[in-house]
Amino acid sequence: MSITRRVDGRGWLLSHQDFIDSLYRPQGVRSRDYFEVLTPFRKDAEAAKIAEAMKSNGAPATTSTGASSPPAKRRRRREARTDPFAREKLTCQGFLEKLVLEGAGSLFRPRVTDPEVVARNNAPVRNLVRRLEEDWPKKRRDRLDLVLPDNSDYVEATLGEGGVRDALGVKDGKFGLALADPPWENKHVRRERRRGKGYSTEEAPLILRILSGLVEALEEDGVLVLWCTPSLKARQAAQQFLRTSGLQTVARWV
Repeated sequence: MSITRRVDGRGWLLSHQDFIDSLYRPQGVRSRDYFEVLTPFRKDAEAAKIAEAMKSNGAPATTSTGASSPPAKRRRRREARTDPFAREKLTCQGFLEKLVLEGAGSLFRPRVTDPEVVARNNAPVRNLVRRLEEDWPKKRRDRLDLVLPDNSDYVEATLGEGGVRDALGVKDGKFGLALADPPWENKHVRRERRRGKGYSTEEAPLILRILSGLVEALEEDGVLVLWCTPSLKARQAAQQFLRTSGLQTVARWV
């Protein structure tokens, strides 16, 4: 990602679009079509209900996108006694306030108040991505085109409980940076899998054993970036792993 703005004492504003543009503009790929996301992704039926409520009420209830939400009918979850992300939320709030004070409010899209836009539910972007997914295997069946940074290689392998370096074919040297995106157990993915979608997940003990092998493959001052779901169970497992693996937590990204 590209750092588009730095706010002293608060953090940095990153942009996926700027980074993708820098990689693919020389190949003539227009990324702006893929970033025309005007409202949060919802099921089409939910978006249609919200749009109808906006039309009948005349004005939507204020939300982050300008869209009103129908009354919730689901059973309410028991609220946690403490917010595990309270500190991060305060940091983000201060960061956004600082951006506005510095005159960077134009970096963010205005709230959507048009019911027709809400009802479309980002259909152009979703249709574009769907066509790409359908065409990809046909066009690139025998060859995978990738844009890689300098001094990088592409390796496709399955990591198990064996040696990580052997699985990746790395015989000499170690990694300075490793990004781990484990398939944590996830209720949403389990529901999707029952409908024939989604992906396979693993229990935390197996994930942590594989991560231990990855840590052994890091350089002495190497960095591990570990992705984790918001699940309390997964976060507790990840935090316990970090405490016992000899790594030092230097940042949390929410």
